[in-house]
Amino acid sequence: MFLRDNEEMLRTTRSPIHENICNVRTPAELVDAILVAMADYDGAAVAPLLHEDVVWWVPPSAMRFGLTRPIVGRDAVVQLLTGGLGFFQPGTITWEVRQLIADDTHVAAAFTRRSLTAGGKPYENEYCFVFRHVDGCIAEGWEYTDTRTRQHRWTEVQP
Repeated sequence: MFLRDNEEMLRTTRSPIHENICNVRTPAELVDAILVAMADYDGAAVAPLLHEDVVWWVPPSAMRFGLTRPIVGRDAVVQLLTGGLGFFQPGTITWEVRQLIADDTHVAAAFTRRSLTAGGKPYENEYCFVFRHVDGCIAEGWEYTDTRTRQHRWTEVQP
């Protein structure tokens, strides 16, 4: 198991890993690659990082906005992770990774997400993603966040 400190894991822009997903070797690189691809809303880069039958656990409160729990399958998870729900403006997402903890099968990343909502309002929230990886791909993901902050901002983009 290892822990990365804030300086080493600060990611807010395109990574060299993004250019060639086949280079992903370590759990840290896998997390870096998926966060960069998510920030870019790049489904073509997210998809090969996920197992075909990936399972993604959104917070239970996300069901309020019509999300199912869990979300199952590569296509559905790619849509969720790359802005298909329209909650955030493309090109405005940045991540500040605070901690990264990994072992042979799991990676936990604690980070701050900053972006603009679809309605143009600033969004900042703390997250923790936990990934179970198998054969270099994400097989399962859990998303933890301050749901009160998230729901407050999400209601701004609901009809």
